[in-house]
This record gives sequence, C-alpha cells and structure tokens, in this order.
Amino acid sequence: VLNTVVVSGGELIGLGVAHAQGGGVEDVIYVALEDPDVIGVYDPSNGALLSSFTHADLTDVPTDIELGPNGNVFVGAFPDKIVEFTSDGNYVQTIVLPAEGVSGNLFHPFGFDVLADGTFLVAQPNAQKIVRLSASGALLSTIDVLGSTPMDVAVLSDGTVIFATKVAAAPEIMLNVKADNTFWVALADTGVIELRNATGSVLASRSLANPIYPQEFTDRSLFS
Repeated sequence: VLNTVVVSGGELIGLGVAHAQGGGVEDVIYVALEDPDVIGVYDPSNGALLSSFTHADLTDVPTDIELGPNGNVFVGAFPDKIVEFTSDGNYVQTIVLPAEGVSGNLFHPFGFDVLADGTFLVAQPNAQKIVRLSASGALLSTIDVLGSTPMDVAVLSDGTVIFATKVAAAPEIMLNVKADNTFWVALADTGVIELRNATGSVLASRSLANPIYPQEFTDRSLFS
C-alpha cells in the first residue's frame, strides 16, 4: 500500500479515476458516496478533497462511476438513471434507462460501461440481462444471461462482453478492464482483488478488506 485516501463522510459506493495524459486533466479519483449522495473529487497523491458535486437525480444512491470517451463523468443512480457531468462536475443530462420489467431487491443500475462510441452496456441483475443503450438511453439490443445475476459489465478490445455475477449471498463483484484485455476483479466476500486475463486465469492478487471497484491509472497505480 503506497497511500490511503480517506473520504469525507458517507458510505463509499463507487469509484472512478482520471489520469493526466499529455497535459490533460489532472490525476483525480472520483468517489461516489451515499448519505450524503455526492461525488467527491480527490487528489490520489495526498488524499486531499479537491471538490465535490451532486444533482437532484443522485438522491437515491449513486452507484457506478465511469469516464466516457468525451472525458465526461457518468454516474449510475438508483433507480434506472445514469447522470452525466463534465470532468469538473457541471451537470450535463440525466439518461433514463429502460426499466428491468421485473421486481427485485438489487440496485439497478449497479454496474455499467460507456463504450468508445458513447453507447452504454448496462447490467440488469434482477432481469438477468445485459442491455446496450444509445447515448440517449434508447434500447439497442439485449443479451439474456438467464441463471446469472449480472452486477457489472465491460467489453474487451475485440468486442467480447464480460460480466461479473453475484453468487448466492456474497457481496457484489466488480470488474475493470485494462487496455491489454486483462481485468481487475474485486471479490468483496473474500477481501481480494485479482488481476485476470481474458480466459479467466489469475495473474496477480492483492488482499484488501471490503474491496470495491478496482481502478488502475496508466502508470499502474491501483486504487480500490
């Protein structure tokens, strides 16, 4: 462990990172907090809180945080919303997602991914589906994963869709894909973060109490 960032109040729900490249935005960690429902922006080098932002549509539990190809910040918001902000926290829009169509007690959206073309992949854990949506939230296609409980979803460089599932009563499992198609998986029930390749083999592991949303900077700094 190189550094610990202590967040200011609330329960940590989601995590996203932005890494400076060629004079772009500064290195920051975006942290989704519940009670109060805000997004905190932290300096990864010293843990300082740089700023925070919120919106009325985040009042019912912010979940996943993803950075889009335009540099904007996308925050999952229970129930059935993704809220878009600029990198400095200005509200852009709220995208209303198609309802799962079934009853259930799992957060939706919990995990999602923003693709290079601005469309979304969203895990529907209660409906046992993964849906692809347009940038405005229109349904484009559906992948049925009956018998599974998809909690987070991502896509590899060749277009392969991978998803993490909730197993029995175990806490949610979250994943984050790297450019080389390896991916970090947070296993909250065992307190381990694992780096796996595209076939699922474990390449490395780290122990951490209650890990959530592993994120890696391009300099290979890992946050969870």
